[in-house]
Formats: sequence, C-alpha cells, structure tokens
Amino acid sequence: MNIQSPVKLGIVGLGRWAKVLTNAAQKSDKLQIIAGHSRSEEKRDAFTQQFGINTYGSLEEILAMPDIEGVIITVPNEQHFSIAKQIAEAGKHVYTEKPISNILADGLRMEMLQKKHNIIMTVGHSARLLKGIQMMKEHLDDGSLVN
Repeated sequence: MNIQSPVKLGIVGLGRWAKVLTNAAQKSDKLQIIAGHSRSEEKRDAFTQQFGINTYGSLEEILAMPDIEGVIITVPNEQHFSIAKQIAEAGKHVYTEKPISNILADGLRMEMLQKKHNIIMTVGHSARLLKGIQMMKEHLDDGSLVN
C-alpha cells in the first residue's frame, strides 16, 4: 500500500448507513470506496447512480479484486459473521457496524478469524451521544472552544 494513496474499500449492504459512510469516504483523501455489493438490483442501481461506484450482485466479485484492501459491512447484524468470514478468508480487512454480532460465539469466532488470516477486524461505534462529546460540540457551536 502506498501511504499517499487512499485505502481502497468495498462495501457490503447498500442501504441508508452505507450511503452515510460512502458520503463521508468521498470527502476523505484517505479512503476510497471502489465497489459495492447488494443482493438487491434496485439498491445496486440506486447506489451506482448516486455515487458513481460500480456495484455487484456477488460478494465474491468484490473479494477477487486485488485493489480492495478492506470491506465495510453494513448489513443486518445477524449477517455480520457469515460475511466477515468470507472477507477474512479472502485476506481483506473488515470494518463492521456495531454490534459485531448478535451472538457471543460468532463474535469470538470473528476474533479467531482475524488472528488466523492476519487481518484487522474492527467495529464502528458512534460516540456522538457520550456526554464529553456532546459538551465539546456545545462549546464548538457556541464559539467558546477556539483553536
């Protein structure tokens, strides 16, 4: 990986949260979502139309792309393990939305997959509701916190 180049990612599940994350990635010079996957042709078409990103009906197509270093998972929680397993076995890093799994055993298996395939597997947690974060936002909004 060239440190100057953005990290190229795929995204699985093309619903509302995938759109939020893709909007954020498109504003970053560090990340680039280059492929999306959904079983729904309608969602694939809408995602491509909105973001100009190629989408695929098969996760395997994305995992076969050598440029993709990691995959973002934004599917329902009960699907996290099976999709993360496929991604890990392809040697790609995994970012999944919280919770990592609905089942403790699946979460533990995901940890084992991370070690076995020498990848990074991480879980996205929103901190915007934490009291400290809310206080900082209030100070930023009212101008009392200045750089």
